[in-house]
Amino acid sequence: TGLELATGNGRFLIPALEAGLDVQGIDNSPAMLEICQRHATERGLDVVLHEGDMAPLALDRRFHAIVCPAGSFSLITDEVAALHALTSYHDHLEPGGRLSITLFTEGPDDTSHFGWRLRRTGTDRVSGNTFVVDEATGEDVTPQVTLIYNRVETFDPAGRLLHTEIRKIRTRWWHRDEFVAALRATGFTNVKLLGDELGWVALAIRP
Repeated sequence: TGLELATGNGRFLIPALEAGLDVQGIDNSPAMLEICQRHATERGLDVVLHEGDMAPLALDRRFHAIVCPAGSFSLITDEVAALHALTSYHDHLEPGGRLSITLFTEGPDDTSHFGWRLRRTGTDRVSGNTFVVDEATGEDVTPQVTLIYNRVETFDPAGRLLHTEIRKIRTRWWHRDEFVAALRATGFTNVKLLGDELGWVALAIRP
């Protein structure tokens, strides 16, 4: 059995289940878990979901694999908390169990210097409402932390603005060799990195 950290609405978990993989999910948002459960039910899938934090992980069982896709580990902005989280993943793996974490290394031109840029759009098939997400990013006062503002606007089918919401998020980026050292310091072996600076996956094994 595997575990996905920060499973959200099931963007990774649902396809994994449809592919026949034995994967559970954990998230600290009851609302996102409800959406994930609904998506699974609509597809006739049985899913095991846990409500809880991923930093640190505190479940009463071990897994053969733990995955953290989509850069969710970067939401842990405190380095000490990140190391504690990695230790908890080690403790939640069976001997020989595998850890997979997706991350990135920020480059000098990766932020918008708090200028707005379009992030994504989408239209709800039922209501016809369109959602527009603009993003502004810049360096936080904490080293290796990016401050992100998301402006979410909702328009009705006629193009009238219904609602605007500002969300503030902080993410921590890692140097590749820095994260390798963190994995080894928390007991992992056979550490490998796949990808480049724009996005990479760290693979490691609990001995």
